[in-house]
Amino acid sequence: MDMRKNRMKLSKQRKGAMSLGDAPAAVTILIVISVFLAVGALIVTSIQDQTDAGSVAEDVTNSSLNALLDFGNFQGIIAIAIVAAIVLGLIAFLRT
Repeated sequence: MDMRKNRMKLSKQRKGAMSLGDAPAAVTILIVISVFLAVGALIVTSIQDQTDAGSVAEDVTNSSLNALLDFGNFQGIIAIAIVAAIVLGLIAFLRT
């Protein structure tokens, strides 16, 4: 009976808290985002090489590359937020 209570306590999570079990999914999402950003940058760069200097197409590809760069710069902050959420989830779990 006591083991059953412990199992229920381990499986119960607080609302909004992350656990160590969520870490692989979060890391996988970060990797997939990185791959999409890299492939997108390669595609936009190859399109940019085919455009004329000073054209509207070049302006659009420059804007696209800047947007990809801006989003890529936030990946470190997103990773820190995920780690912080997992640590807070562990602290909440250990307090109960």
